[in-house]
Amino acid sequence: NNNNNNRSEINSNIPHHDQNIPKLIEELSGKDIKGVSCGLNHTIVWTNNQAFVWGDNRYGQLGLRGVLEDFHSIPQEFVAFGSKTLLGASCGNNHTIVWLQTKEVFVWGFNTNGELGLGHCKTQFYPQELKFFRGMNIKEIVSGANHNIAWTENGEVFVWGCNTNGQLGLGHKENVLIPQNLTFFQNISFKSAVCGNNFTFAWSVDNKVFSWGDNKLGQLGLV
Repeated sequence: NNNNNNRSEINSNIPHHDQNIPKLIEELSGKDIKGVSCGLNHTIVWTNNQAFVWGDNRYGQLGLRGVLEDFHSIPQEFVAFGSKTLLGASCGNNHTIVWLQTKEVFVWGFNTNGELGLGHCKTQFYPQELKFFRGMNIKEIVSGANHNIAWTENGEVFVWGCNTNGQLGLGHKENVLIPQNLTFFQNISFKSAVCGNNFTFAWSVDNKVFSWGDNKLGQLGLV
């Protein structure tokens, strides 16, 4: 395995050219892909018990233990979770979040705005458990540039990270370093959410759509 890793790192440093037609990623052929998430310049792909990462790694957003290359152009197998089942992953601009069937959430990468939810702003080059969510049934986590929204199977909603445009929906603009309950949705049957760069959309089971955060270019759809 080490030899393969070393070879990948060497191959990673070849010049990069834009690709203007779809091209097969040979390394992922035959894998039972469950999902893909892309950040600003990095990607994570996962199957039930495997993950692969590639792209920009200047902030540790690939989370590869012992590897501090600035970037990887070839998918690198991510072995930090052993054979545990991955339920999902989300990439912000330069950070990555993964949640597992074992009811654990792991975070790594850029953290200047508290986007990792660890209670501090130190960038993390390797996966750290976000213990706040230990034991919770996470349904989904989605990320904007530097903020995140998560919700559980029973409809609880949590937000954290950058809040300079009010994108966390908490009624203030202070960054939030630990996941905080978004109580706005306490009496609303929350269904799902998506994040733009610095804004957030959510919708309810009864088909109501809510938006908040940066609205400089009218991106919230509000009168």
